[in-house]
Amino acid sequence: MTYSTSGTIGTSGVNGTGSVSFEGVTDGTLTTGSPFDLGRFVVNTAIEGSSTTYTDTPFTVTFSVLTVNGSVPLINDSPIVISGLLNGTVTSSSQDDLSIYFYALPIPIDKGYPFPAAAEPFKVDNLINYLDFDHVQSTGVDITAGLNVAQTVPEPSVLATFGCIVLFLFVRRNCLLNPKSQAKLCGIIQ
Repeated sequence: MTYSTSGTIGTSGVNGTGSVSFEGVTDGTLTTGSPFDLGRFVVNTAIEGSSTTYTDTPFTVTFSVLTVNGSVPLINDSPIVISGLLNGTVTSSSQDDLSIYFYALPIPIDKGYPFPAAAEPFKVDNLINYLDFDHVQSTGVDITAGLNVAQTVPEPSVLATFGCIVLFLFVRRNCLLNPKSQAKLCGIIQ
């Protein structure tokens, strides 16, 4: 699977010359079940003697599936937008005490999902994807995520309805082709 990520940092809650950016992944490759890189928050060089304070500054990270097995998926519920908050201070000496907190709360397995997920599951072709990552991060470090997939299974009621239709068509066909059975079984169906 290939993917890309991008991110934006809001301006509310910023006091100073904003010096944090998000460095996304433009053409990443991932294998389900293995860790992969979502991108990183980068502290840019600040003006000498200055500092910037972030207080509940909103940010978003967007994750998009580009291809699956080399082809563009027919069904693609991505992009998935994950948001959160920045808090802390960046100084001109490149010191920072920023904390990065994602809003997405872990969705426990007991909710009925086969895997833990940090965001709501999303569909790509006939697979349900579960994105998971740590909710608290620091700057300058790759945000490592994991993606697990599960194949969609039809609901039991859909399977039962389909089975009844197939049985009805089978009996109806036999009634039309076998006149001897019409008196016994097919009198009900005609």
